[in-house]
Amino acid sequence: MPDMTLIVLLILTATGNPIGLSWDAPTTNIDGSPIVEPLTYNVYRSRNGSPYRLTKHAGISATKASITENVVSGELNCFEIAAIESGISSSLTLPVCITVP
Repeated sequence: MPDMTLIVLLILTATGNPIGLSWDAPTTNIDGSPIVEPLTYNVYRSRNGSPYRLTKHAGISATKASITENVVSGELNCFEIAAIESGISSSLTLPVCITVP
């Protein structure tokens, strides 16, 4: 079986309390080839500079996630997501950070 890498472009935004995350689901890989399997997403979170940890697994075709656990006013939260296709993970997005209101 050949080595495969999933490379997609994901643009992530974060808002409010609870923290709402949203992204546009990609339809093609970065090389222009079509995404053929439904994507799922892993959401990673860092609180106040702590290491990133898997926070949520978003289901097939999801484009939103709500973070309600351990949301503390004034705390900096940063998020990265990865798309998963056929068990292969994309690289992580650039981090998006929000200080909880």
